[in-house]
Amino acid sequence: MEAFEREEHLEQERRERYRRLRLRFLEEAIIYDMKALSTDAAFAKLRRIAGIINPDSRKAQTQFLFGRASEYQRLGTLRGELAALHIAITAFSWLAKDAINGE
Repeated sequence: MEAFEREEHLEQERRERYRRLRLRFLEEAIIYDMKALSTDAAFAKLRRIAGIINPDSRKAQTQFLFGRASEYQRLGTLRGELAALHIAITAFSWLAKDAINGE
């Protein structure tokens, strides 16, 4: 039984490492999308991140996206980063449509 539990623990660790790696790749890809002004692509990656972090909770995914949209809005306002503002607009627009369709 110990061998089984140890194997299960190792498998969980492997899955968590893979999950963190995927999140890191997606975050890096968002940076490249911002530099290329590909705001739709960046937002699509944010949605994937939300799904990876909160796979079972639509509400938690929405909260994550709202928080990140707010961060990008602040970044765009304070630093004048146009791409960040565009991502915020895309995110807030999608969240508004989602809220209307969800009701």
